[in-house]
Formats: sequence, C-alpha cells, structure tokens
Amino acid sequence: MPISRPTRLIVIASTFAVGAALDPAPPQWSGSGAISTADAEIGRPLTPGSAAGVKRRVKSRTIRRTGSSVATLSNECTTVIVEGEQLHECGGIYYQEVGGQYAVVVIE
Repeated sequence: MPISRPTRLIVIASTFAVGAALDPAPPQWSGSGAISTADAEIGRPLTPGSAAGVKRRVKSRTIRRTGSSVATLSNECTTVIVEGEQLHECGGIYYQEVGGQYAVVVIE
C-alpha cells in the first residue's frame, strides 16, 4: 500500500527533527556562531590544492643557522618540532642545540 504525500512529509520532517535533536552542534559552532579557524591537511583531497581552490603550502621550510649562539636557554622556552628538527622557541626566537650550545636559527 503506497504512503500518502502528507504522511510521507510528516515522516521526513519527524526524522529530520529527531536527527537534529540528537546531534549536538560541533564545538567550533558554539560561542560566536562562526568558525574561527580553518584546519587543512596537505594532500586532502589527494591534491596539493584544497577543494576550494586555495593553494596550500607544499614546499618545505628551511632552517638556517645564524652566527649567534648562547650557552643556556631560559626556563620559559618551549620545545617545537619543525621539519623533523627539534628547536627551542624563546620569545619568538628559535634555537637549535649544536655541540652543547644553542645556535640561533631562522625558519624560512
């Protein structure tokens, strides 16, 4: 027996309402109501560009040592990994441990 059109619309609307009630809003939708960050992975979807046509960085960064170095670092420094290399970031300046000292490096 076929379902009448009004009954079909009620079933569809009810299904949508129950699905919306059971699916809470993602955390990025809370607060201001706008998504504040864009998380993109290189190679998804399987191309160096994104689905929207915005080009993503596919070229690797270069870590270049300057001539400056220090013997010790502040306790406030944090350890970061850049291009597989362990660096220390202290107030916007990056250091790389070299032979017991910390060379100032520039990330290009």
